[in-house]
Amino acid sequence: MERDAARAAPGQTGQDRILLRDYVRTVDIGAFHEERGAPQRLRFGIELIVASAARAGADEVDDILSYDSLVDAVDATLAEERVELLETLAERIAVRSLQHHRAAQVRVTIEKLDRGPFALGVDILRHRPSVVPAATLVPQTAAPWVVHLPTALLDAPELPGWITQLSEAGAPIVLSPSPLLQRPRVPGASTAQRHIDLLSQDQAAWLLDARLSSARAAASRTEIEAVLRAGDVAVWAASRMILRAAEAAGRALEAPSEQAGWLATEIGAARLLGLGADVPGGITLALREVLDLPAPADPLSTVL
Repeated sequence: MERDAARAAPGQTGQDRILLRDYVRTVDIGAFHEERGAPQRLRFGIELIVASAARAGADEVDDILSYDSLVDAVDATLAEERVELLETLAERIAVRSLQHHRAAQVRVTIEKLDRGPFALGVDILRHRPSVVPAATLVPQTAAPWVVHLPTALLDAPELPGWITQLSEAGAPIVLSPSPLLQRPRVPGASTAQRHIDLLSQDQAAWLLDARLSSARAAASRTEIEAVLRAGDVAVWAASRMILRAAEAAGRALEAPSEQAGWLATEIGAARLLGLGADVPGGITLALREVLDLPAPADPLSTVL
């Protein structure tokens, strides 16, 4: 990513360039008869101009527009329907790329690589005010379920089976674990204990990462989205996001169940569930051999 400092007036926020280059996909595209049903290689390039992060220099992944969003703009557009013209495809990719509130300008280049010993293509430049937003944008993943795990279940032999049932219900899963039972206790030192508990939650996430074959620990919203996009179960290592949220809001999110509810709202979850434990505003799942799961289509707003 390149900082375009020359575009910023004194006292104003600068601009960044986020780049995607040489992304090659095999695509069924073309207006000519011989191109139909004969997929050909396309090379994509995107240059997106965005406002610099408000916390410049903070080195926080959630403060930037993820580079993955450029790949997503290409992949989601290609998944919609077959188009005949590169110009149409480029325009739709531009619209998607400019959906983020910090995006200001985008250049999209698409080249056909199999029409001869050369590259043929288009290059378009679009500014945010000149783009008509797409009527409907298909998200890369469905809205997830956030599942709160109490401490007592972290070592339960039944846990892998329950997680499999949750995953097979059809919604992406984000596990929000409580701290480990065996962790240091410091009576009378609430601030120290809070940090110990948060670090213990991170340890629980990494233990579940090792124990559950389909699970991957994730410490930021960007990482959670990447894990879900890959089709895996995300296990939230909470300390990083919770400490930042507490700093921004001026209040602590101490109870693990409360943290799970905050995360559900933060990532736009479809459901907030407590696995054998109450979670404020969510649904408690009784621990039986077969879980009584809610329908994945029910919105979070009916629960919280």
